[in-house]
Amino acid sequence: MKFVYRPFFVLSWLLLWGSPWLRAQNYLQKQVSLNVQKETLSKVLGTIEQQAGFVFSYNSRLFPTDSLVSVQAQQLPVVSVLHLLFGDRFQYHQSGHHLIIMPSRKEEARYLVWISGYVTDQLTGEPVADASVYEPYQLVGTMTDARGYFNMQVKAGSGPVSIHVRKISYADTAVQTLPGSMDKLSIGMTQIAYPIDTVVISNVERNWLASRLLSPRQVMNSMNLSGFFTRQPFQFSLVPGLGSHGRMGAQVVNKFSLNVVGGYTAGVNGFELGSLFNIVKQDMRYVQ
Repeated sequence: MKFVYRPFFVLSWLLLWGSPWLRAQNYLQKQVSLNVQKETLSKVLGTIEQQAGFVFSYNSRLFPTDSLVSVQAQQLPVVSVLHLLFGDRFQYHQSGHHLIIMPSRKEEARYLVWISGYVTDQLTGEPVADASVYEPYQLVGTMTDARGYFNMQVKAGSGPVSIHVRKISYADTAVQTLPGSMDKLSIGMTQIAYPIDTVVISNVERNWLASRLLSPRQVMNSMNLSGFFTRQPFQFSLVPGLGSHGRMGAQVVNKFSLNVVGGYTAGVNGFELGSLFNIVKQDMRYVQ
């Protein structure tokens, strides 16, 4: 567990990212040549990486990397080759040695739908406040308010999505729903015996500075989801809770983590950069 605070790092970070040398490293304009027939997409992306001198970062669920593609390009910019492969489905963000592939805003808007509802105590019918509601595969989540109400966006697919609810002293609950349904979900939770000594706030969240940078609801969300962790290639955040993983950021171990002001993650197994602070709940490996 590690908490890093760098009060004088902002100036050096701005100077580095604003330098003419770094601005010149525009990976999207690097020229590459390809002549492949029915090759896996992952191998084609690997060839582009080798020729252009960077590494792609993307969520593995964005596209099937084992799909076969054919492409011919002679000294074309990387951005043109990516358009041949993906059309206008994605946008690209350069960060350090990485080129991050993200859904375009048009693509996101097309598939995002709202799911809302109420979480109540199954025995008493009383609302359950501060419960963590999330979709574990898309890594989107929110928390219930004082009325037990929640509202969040998920990507609509061809089938139902699984909505999970966790709250200290309640049994974990999951329901299936079809995205786009106008009906509000009604989710009942069953209270269970919960030994008080098993409710633990991690050491990093008890750090005097971390406790001032994190809101009580962020700490509560982390406690609710203490048994849920996942791994992702990268994450980008402005401040804790406002980034590519939203409220779920503290449950994700990333290979590459970029925090404009500061971040709050489960762990890093690669490289992390933050201008003011990085809050890491578990292990930090390699470079920070």
